[in-house]
Amino acid sequence: MRALIVDDSRAMRTILRRLLIESGYADVTEVPDVTAARVAAVDGRPDVVIVDWQLPDGSALDLVRCLRAEGETAAMVVLAPSTLEGAADEARAAGADDCVAKPFTGDDLRRRLMTVSPLSPH
Repeated sequence: MRALIVDDSRAMRTILRRLLIESGYADVTEVPDVTAARVAAVDGRPDVVIVDWQLPDGSALDLVRCLRAEGETAAMVVLAPSTLEGAADEARAAGADDCVAKPFTGDDLRRRLMTVSPLSPH
């Protein structure tokens, strides 16, 4: 299973990478912004994309809309962690599969991934 982490925080990318590898994702790519994520999504064809809500060159919603508009990335599972009230509804309206509230535990993330991804490794 392949995963793409989109977050401008190196520390958060490291935490997410560890959690994803512990959850059975063998191939995890990390990028810091929307521009790099668009390229990584097309080139790497991840099964799951975890995208931070606010990025230096756009937002999770911008990326989700872009991914959903492209044929080769439209079916990717997208999870958008956020601390914002009402983010889940907004994320789903833009096309995200789910939104996990920050802060979250490894178990929280695994549960969300199992819920939204039929291909989840666990």
